[in-house]
Amino acid sequence: MSTAVAQSESQFASTFLTLLSVSESTAGLSKDYKKDLRELSGIGVKLPNLPITKKSLNSTQTSSNVYKFTIKSIKAPKFNVTLDAASTDTIYQLKTKLCTTADLKGYEPSSIKLLLKGKVLQDGSLVSDVTSSSEEELKVTALIGAKPEAPATVQPETTQERELPWDQIKDLLEAGGFDGDSTITRLQRGWRLTQ
Repeated sequence: MSTAVAQSESQFASTFLTLLSVSESTAGLSKDYKKDLRELSGIGVKLPNLPITKKSLNSTQTSSNVYKFTIKSIKAPKFNVTLDAASTDTIYQLKTKLCTTADLKGYEPSSIKLLLKGKVLQDGSLVSDVTSSSEEELKVTALIGAKPEAPATVQPETTQERELPWDQIKDLLEAGGFDGDSTITRLQRGWRLTQ
């Protein structure tokens, strides 16, 4: 084992030194430099391929079980809904289905907390993670937050065009010994691009 490690370390060191020498030799060359292909002494170092293991899918993972969720709220709005969810669905998708029911129109999935045995179910959790294989039907409690209010319409502010002090800037530039005309034209072009 130690000889294999020593060999791989020496192989790494030689490859690293080769790459360093290549980068040092090209440091002084221009951007459009091209070396004649007949003058190349060797091609870059080929790194060994990484081993790829193929994952086999279990028969339980390929089939999607369907679970029944009986969701009951303990605060207003009161409801009792039964929904079907696949084992590959997330809790967030279950909340989205719940929001489409007639009792919860207008609510966002983020304003709903689902509780199973007193613990909050996280939005990113899969239904298969929450359920056990023996359970086909789950009773879940829902806590509904405040209904989101419609955003107030904001009147756009009317902006007043103000007099731009181009003459004053030009006078300042000329007083400082700069070419005022060319600088002002560049500044005005930049100002127009920002609008």
